[in-house]
Amino acid sequence: MSDKKDFEVPCVVSRRSLQFSSKGTQRLNLGEVIELDVMTVSEEDVERKICSLYITREKLLAVLDLIEPASYA
Repeated sequence: MSDKKDFEVPCVVSRRSLQFSSKGTQRLNLGEVIELDVMTVSEEDVERKICSLYITREKLLAVLDLIEPASYA
């Protein structure tokens, strides 16, 4: 079984993260809907949800494909 942290994408400069659901919620004409929560951690180490987003897997993958890889210096 997967750990909750397996579905988390942490920010590299803040204490925020994207927490994805472990499965798609439904399939619509737009594509497969995935729920994700934008999370933060307070100075007291208390995790808090900022908001929820419902996006499609297809759009997320399409946008990631458009981002050029960083060059190595």
